[in-house]
Amino acid sequence: MNMNLNQACHSPQGGMFLIELMIAMVVLGAGLLALGKFQGDLHTSNTLARSRTHALNLSREMIDRLRFQGRNDYSNVISGSDLPVAPPGEYTVFTRSWTVMASGSPAYKTARVTVSWTDHEGQPVSVSQTSMIKEEDLSKLKVFVVPL
Repeated sequence: MNMNLNQACHSPQGGMFLIELMIAMVVLGAGLLALGKFQGDLHTSNTLARSRTHALNLSREMIDRLRFQGRNDYSNVISGSDLPVAPPGEYTVFTRSWTVMASGSPAYKTARVTVSWTDHEGQPVSVSQTSMIKEEDLSKLKVFVVPL
């Protein structure tokens, strides 16, 4: 029952464990690399989504301002641009511009707001929203008071 060293080295199982171990290490390494790449891609897409959301909010805010201005002074609803302040934790610099055009009816103007920025790869990105601004004469507004 004693095996000598020469027989042990030339047995059919000699070295198979090492080959299996090396294959397992290669598979594990490839899996960890794929996981790292996935996490990097996820971080990139989350950053872009956060920037897009903030840009859409800036666009909507300007459309609301233009609508409010249309209630007070419709003739001064004009095109322009600004550099809005980024919220805490946001390091992207946004540029907001809006174009106000006359539409078919004199009581309406078309406003297009575009917010643009540069992504982490240096590529320009922008989002745009278009809305109608209605002239509202507040002097003609009727207020009804309901007694309690």
